[in-house]
Amino acid sequence: MATTALQGWHPGELAVQRKLGFADAVNDRWLRIERDSLQDSCPVVLIAAGVGITSLLSMFNSIVDNTRKVARSVHMIHAVRTTGARAFKSHLVAAARMNANAKMTFYVEQLRPEDRAETDFTHVGRVNFHGLSPRDDLYLHDRRAEYYICEPAPFMLNLRASLLTLGVESGRIRMELFGSGGPEIKAPQANL
Repeated sequence: MATTALQGWHPGELAVQRKLGFADAVNDRWLRIERDSLQDSCPVVLIAAGVGITSLLSMFNSIVDNTRKVARSVHMIHAVRTTGARAFKSHLVAAARMNANAKMTFYVEQLRPEDRAETDFTHVGRVNFHGLSPRDDLYLHDRRAEYYICEPAPFMLNLRASLLTLGVESGRIRMELFGSGGPEIKAPQANL
């Protein structure tokens, strides 16, 4: 039996997004947790910028909470402008410390004088997959690995392009636009 972790999904929303031509690229908001399938054990990389962490937090928690039943690796990558803007850090770090299959990577764009490497951040700058291990951080060796990217649209599209360049199939990349607004829609909206 499959269960699904949904993030703000509304039944009519997907049909409208498909009609507009962007449902498959944005707002693909679910993480499958099938306890009786091989998919259960596939690694997951969750990548968020700013408040996008809110949307991916329940996915992270679901994986961590179920690791006694299913051995599944999860890597949460969170990018912020400053360490003072990072939400849920203590929760994420504590959960990763208690779970050998969970890991955290923190990116920060602008350092503050009090910021300490490896305590407040892992990398300085924007998310860059070249600074991560293809095997241990991105799970590129596992053709079942899933990638979830959240917020904002340019961030998601750039990281999606990077993952595709690294050989990840598009069907294993899921994105969610979290917050107000959205990407520019180029299709006419007259028939909604």
